[in-house]
Amino acid sequence: MTAKPNPLLMITHGSEAVAAWGGDATITKSIKATYMRSKAVIVACGVETLAIPALHTSAIIGGELADVQRTGL
Repeated sequence: MTAKPNPLLMITHGSEAVAAWGGDATITKSIKATYMRSKAVIVACGVETLAIPALHTSAIIGGELADVQRTGL
């Protein structure tokens, strides 16, 4: 299962990351690594994979769409 891009998700267990992004996703691996070191609540969102690196970075950092919807973090 893959989470939709942009909506924020509160993750309290590694299994929630697997359910949202799948076990092989980079974000899931990062979340699992964080939970190995500490107990945390993580707020994360998915982003679309874009072919142009600058646009992909912008999608991760976030912004605002024309309809005022926030994107990224």
